[in-house]
Amino acid sequence: MSNENKNLLDLNPIFKGETKNIDFSFSFIPENLDSDIVFSSPVNVTGRVFEKASGSTRSESLVMAEISLSGEYKTSCARCLDELCVPVEFSDEYSVATELQNEQGEGMLLAPAGILDIGECADSLFFMEIPSKHLCSDDCKGLCQGCGKNLNVEKCTCSGKNIDPRLAVLKKLLDKQEK
Repeated sequence: MSNENKNLLDLNPIFKGETKNIDFSFSFIPENLDSDIVFSSPVNVTGRVFEKASGSTRSESLVMAEISLSGEYKTSCARCLDELCVPVEFSDEYSVATELQNEQGEGMLLAPAGILDIGECADSLFFMEIPSKHLCSDDCKGLCQGCGKNLNVEKCTCSGKNIDPRLAVLKKLLDKQEK
């Protein structure tokens, strides 16, 4: 993702108490994706950064970010290779800090010098939502290893005799289950 200035948020007005919240909205197409993933439209990002009181004094207040992502991409089923259209809807809240204090916990965004790269954050959050393996359904039968037919669409007519000897025991178990 290119680091355009529009995706950098200056949060200093919130940290200094000059404003209570900053809204943001932009779209992007994620980069560095697996070559099997194709975007037909950008991912939409909306949200706000705001001050949240957590104690009786201003110094005890927290700066929080609400981020929502929505988009859709196309990929292939890992078993049968059919094309899939995968929607992504994600929304969460994070605390924001200008520097690491002790350990950076899960759910924390870092804004060095009060500048938050919300584009980079959205890109990272989006990648965390993409599964490592895509299936058209949990019970997808995949492709026949012998003839390559999609077993979800049609029954295989090949003999299936060219089975890897290491998998022969599993074939026997499957044959018993079918009977």
